[in-house]
Amino acid sequence: MNLRQLRYVKEVAANGLSVSGAAKTLHTSQPGVSQQIRLLEDELGVRIFAREKNRLVGLTAEGSVIVECIAGAVAEIDYAQAFARAKRADRHDEVVVITSHTQARYVLPKVLESFAASHPGVKVNVRHGNSAEMMGALAARACVIGVIPGELVFPGDLLALPYAQYRRIVVVPKGHPLLSRSRPTLQMVARYPLVTYEQSISARQVIIEAFRKAGAEPQIILSAIDADVIKACVERKLGIAVLPDIVFDPVRDADLRVLATGELFPPSVASIVLHRRRPLQACEYDFIQLLAPQWTRRRIENTMRRTPAGGSLREQKGAS
Repeated sequence: MNLRQLRYVKEVAANGLSVSGAAKTLHTSQPGVSQQIRLLEDELGVRIFAREKNRLVGLTAEGSVIVECIAGAVAEIDYAQAFARAKRADRHDEVVVITSHTQARYVLPKVLESFAASHPGVKVNVRHGNSAEMMGALAARACVIGVIPGELVFPGDLLALPYAQYRRIVVVPKGHPLLSRSRPTLQMVARYPLVTYEQSISARQVIIEAFRKAGAEPQIILSAIDADVIKACVERKLGIAVLPDIVFDPVRDADLRVLATGELFPPSVASIVLHRRRPLQACEYDFIQLLAPQWTRRRIENTMRRTPAGGSLREQKGAS
């Protein structure tokens, strides 16, 4: 068994069982791919691919398991090679972060400013995405650090370190009728049109679920991915909104008001998300600690060791 054979199997499966397609992707010959796969099957003593008249028509039961294992092994090898190349070239001069629009707009600027001052030779690449995009980039290790709001279920390879908690507030335009209420209820709030996040944003479902648990149904009239867009719609009196309190500034948002609602909605928890099998560099630990001083390098490493895959840190005090 060798790496070339593993790559051939992986690419044939990825190309819909097309040997010619795999050969083209790998810049090699079709007979060479077929021969190496046969040699691997002979070595393993099982058939990976089902055949009819020398044409691949599917995966065998054993082949389905083997292909899944091979795909994971090749991905790990590719990553190890890329990591070693970067280490040799001393190219760890970039920190890649993926986050939401809200965190990028309201949380990260101060961190980026401090990091730039202490690490002038390191570039920070901040990418935006919705919940699925952030999770996908972190799982594929295309991004090193995730700064992710919301209550999400993370795959076993990802570790979430809760670092902040934000109260959710109801924002209305100046002069709104609800401002005359000393303590509006969810039923009262639900009577007015709601501007909220797009369906791809996890906060949307949390907000809707809070209404429904109270026996109310929100009247969603407009959706957006960005808190600033939502606030602009509220300013124009298109509706009201439920947002994390970090996005509201009484001076900047002079045409908006916050209702005295108490805790109608569950708080928003923000987490730093890391891939368990992606070693962090010193500058990446430094970035994390600027964002969340409680998550020191030692604490992160200890948590990596003691927290099982898929484990939760929600119960840890001082982390949110």
